[in-house]
Amino acid sequence: HEQLPIGLDALGEVKVDGRRLVPTLREILGLYESRCATTGIRTRLEVELKGPDTAEAVVPLLQEYIKKGVITYDDVALCAFCYDGEPKSRLQIARELDPKLTLSLSVRGGDFAQDAFKSWEEVFEYARKHSIEWLDITRRNLTPGVVQRIHDAGFKVTCHHLRATDELQDAISLGVKSIRADMFAGPTVADYKNIQDIPSGLRQRFKAAGVCRT
Repeated sequence: HEQLPIGLDALGEVKVDGRRLVPTLREILGLYESRCATTGIRTRLEVELKGPDTAEAVVPLLQEYIKKGVITYDDVALCAFCYDGEPKSRLQIARELDPKLTLSLSVRGGDFAQDAFKSWEEVFEYARKHSIEWLDITRRNLTPGVVQRIHDAGFKVTCHHLRATDELQDAISLGVKSIRADMFAGPTVADYKNIQDIPSGLRQRFKAAGVCRT
């Protein structure tokens, strides 16, 4: 992994069009505390462990805010991919640091060559071994069959990279219980200028399965 030429403090001051773009997790937790205090609404925070040593940095910070009462164990989940060649995955490290945290294993679900698994059976075995409750599937490989297979194995399904409200509705109708979504620019994929020419079979698969709401 290439190291950034600037430190965390400097990274936090990077601006584009006059706006800071890189909030820290501590800042996000502070915002969450303020939002809960003013609205009374609690939602689940899903923190993706994106790089080396992230579990070692993130878990103690979450424990600090749990101890303060800002968040509870029900309010937060950690998610990460597993990669071939890793001596120990980020989720394994997180589980060792805190046995009570909710963990979500991100799986591409259609191209196991990019993951540290060769089959769904290996995914399920790994998840059970490390007390992982959720399997996080990319939208590109979200199908009724995949969701059913995960449910039959006793896991909950979360999905990432949904890009429009129609996809959101269809995913919910399949039984997906948690969603990490891009900011919705409009009601359909075609409303996104940068991706409208990228083919997606998601809607077609949902229509074929008879689960589309529209």
